Order: sequence, then C-alpha cells, then structure tokens
Amino acid sequence: AEATTLVAQAQATISAMPEEVKLPQGRRELRQSNLSSSFESLAALVSLKHFYETGTFAAADDVFSDEEYVAGLLAAAQELARYATRRATLGDVRSVELCERKVDELNGALLNFDFRNGPLRKRYDGLKYALRRLVDILYEQSLCAAPAPELPEVPEERAD
Repeated sequence: AEATTLVAQAQATISAMPEEVKLPQGRRELRQSNLSSSFESLAALVSLKHFYETGTFAAADDVFSDEEYVAGLLAAAQELARYATRRATLGDVRSVELCERKVDELNGALLNFDFRNGPLRKRYDGLKYALRRLVDILYEQSLCAAPAPELPEVPEERAD
C-alpha cells in the first residue's frame, strides 16, 4: 500500500512538471543529473512494486529513457537480493527461488548489451554480485533443508 502511494505521488509530480523539464528538446536522453537519477529511482520503485504484485519486472514505460529504465531494473535487482535475504531468515524458499530466477533472467537479457565502462557497467557488475548472493542463499537453504547423511558408526576406542 505504501509503495502504491509513493508511485502515485511520483507519477503526479512528473505529470505536473513542465514539458521542457521532462523532455528537454523533446528527448528523454537529455535529462541530466538529479532529475535523471530521480527517474531511475522511480523506475526501480515501479519495477519492485510490480514484482511484489506479480512476480515479474515491469515492462518498459515511455516515461523513462532506456538508460533510466535499465538502471531502475538493476537497482530493483539489488533490492531483491536484500529482500531474499530477509525472506530466507524466515525459511521462505519459494520467494528466494523466485527472486533468483528473475534476477538470473534479467542477467541473461542484459548479457546482450555492451555497457562499456559507463555507470551502467558498474551497476551491471552489481547485478552479477546480487545474483551470486541469491545462488549462495539458495545453496545454504538447501543445506539446512537436506536430511543429515547416513554416516557409518565410529567404533569406540578400546583401552589396551
């Protein structure tokens, strides 16, 4: 409910902006600095809200530039790794598996991109670390859930 309110407030704020601020020279790509960063944060929030409601990431929205949308997805993936950690402490394997699967799908989709050495590259590297954390969490959960292996009995020591 809180996320829905935040998204609605942010979208209302965007709607109230002068068109030249939202689209400098009619192009989203020309947004600069804090404004672009705010759009990235909104893209992350929209993606997370959609994920929590449906189990999938939100589709691209024409409000965001491609870079803002991808940056938002990458930030959302980082948050999903933190969310999965909290769910794992509660023993919620299904939620962790879903997070891992979707972050892995995002990673697979982004493998086709050439990020060079820009800011998206650093965030993409963070996605790989988030995916690794999710895989590690699933592994640790499997160890906790697995029955103890049958081991042969150790003979007792004899005093000679």
